[in-house]
Parts: sequence; structure tokens; C-alpha cells
Amino acid sequence: MTEAEVCLGDVFRIGTVLIQVNQPRRPCWKIDNRLDSPGLNRVIVELGCPGWYARVLHPGTLAAGDEIVCDDRPAPELTLTRLLAADRDHRPDPEELGLLAAAPGLNSDWVERLERRAQWLRSRRT
Repeated sequence: MTEAEVCLGDVFRIGTVLIQVNQPRRPCWKIDNRLDSPGLNRVIVELGCPGWYARVLHPGTLAAGDEIVCDDRPAPELTLTRLLAADRDHRPDPEELGLLAAAPGLNSDWVERLERRAQWLRSRRT
């Protein structure tokens, strides 16, 4: 699965565990440091493949080799790639930011960040 295929709010079942995609990762200097590869975090961001985090909706058991099944996709148009593109854009469309902020399951820090940026951009329209 890639950021172009995974959507905000996707719910996956792995074994008896249920998880929900709630935000993309934001790579930092730790990747460079841990892998002893200066600049790797920048490459990951430029390639648009930082990965993502998920919250546990239902704990359970899982094991290596368990199938990953998408149980629910409430926002099929809101891919992680779309969110990352809007986040990188110098002047994204405030309506796009609002739509992304309303994504099911999106982490509250991201919601606040997107809404604040959309409001700032709207206040500077001429």
C-alpha cells in the first residue's frame, strides 16, 4: 500500500485488530541519524512516501503473515498523497484544506493545523 492508495480514515483489519489511518508521518532528522544517511528525510518527503500512523480502534491479536483487509473507506477521495500535496503547497486552496480537515478520523492536531491555515489564507484573499 502506498500513500496514493491509502485514504484518511481507512479502517484495516489485521488478525483481530482494527486500526484506522489517522495521519501521515512527518519524517525528521531521526531517520538520517538512525540510518546514518544525511538527507534521507528530505528524499522521503520529496518522493511523497513518509508512511502513516494509525489508531487502534479494537485491540486484539495479530501475527506475521496475517492478511490486511480494508474494512471501511469513508473518504475514498482523500488519499494521503492529496493531504501531503496540500500541506506542501505554498498557497493551497482553503476549501481543499477545509475538506481535508473534515476527513473522518484525522488526528486533531492535523485538523487544527489545516483549519488554521485555511483561515489564514482566506483572510489574505483580495
